[in-house]
Amino acid sequence: MKRVRLLARAVVTSIAAASIVGIGIAPALADVTIDWSKRPPEGARVVRAGAPHGQAALQVDAGPGGLTLHLATIERPHVTPEGYSLVGQVRYRDVGGSGVLEMWSVFASGSRFFSRTAEPSGPQAILTGTAGWREFRLPYRLDGAARPIRLDIDLVLPASGTVWLGPLELTGLSGDTTGAWWNDRTAGLIGGLAGSLLGVLGAGVGVMTSRGRGRRLVLGLTLGMIVAGAGLLAVLAVEVVASQPFRVVYPTGLIGLLCVAGGLGMRVLAGRRYSEQELRKIQAEDLRPTASRGS
Repeated sequence: MKRVRLLARAVVTSIAAASIVGIGIAPALADVTIDWSKRPPEGARVVRAGAPHGQAALQVDAGPGGLTLHLATIERPHVTPEGYSLVGQVRYRDVGGSGVLEMWSVFASGSRFFSRTAEPSGPQAILTGTAGWREFRLPYRLDGAARPIRLDIDLVLPASGTVWLGPLELTGLSGDTTGAWWNDRTAGLIGGLAGSLLGVLGAGVGVMTSRGRGRRLVLGLTLGMIVAGAGLLAVLAVEVVASQPFRVVYPTGLIGLLCVAGGLGMRVLAGRRYSEQELRKIQAEDLRPTASRGS
């Protein structure tokens, strides 16, 4: 009985931890973040807490002749079949001409294609003059084509000026017209809420089971978890057929599996625990008449 109780608590604890930790990594499925404090390129300097949210910023100073600076290389990027985006924050001062941030996608065939900030406005606007912190985005759409073997990220300034860059992040095409049911931020919110709910539910079931209370409630909750998990796995099948990206199918599949596996495990352990308690009650009642006759 003690072993069953300890096992039940271990299952509950592991389910709660897996829900919160495992689902919590969903917003960073295939994301790559370039932190300038760890990877500063030559020819630039790192400004501690110089970017929004207190992150390290990279400061690049160009003379009258301008410069072309290689910022970073991402080898064998793990990207989704529909495409990817390089996103970040940039500000600049007294930039002459039309400066650009560019991402070169290099493929195994030797071909190279670029995405750059060459638009007059928006997240792909050119770098010119002076501007405060703003978002930039360099998207590249694959549409199921071969994935790149390398990404080269450069800053090109045709004349003098100073540019500051916050951390860079390689993500899926969230915010673009990919047909995804939700973006990375929503996936993280779903994962966090589901993980917290499963953790609280598992802890509650563990407490009631260990105390031998709420049998109908516990068995009902665990059955509900199994049914909900099966429903989510059915939704997962629909998502796969609809060619939804990884950030959509991952939370659905993980939460569904946790619900089914956790619900089944807790239901079996809880049923065993309650059966043992019922058996002890019956044995105790059978012993009472014998004790009274002996007296």
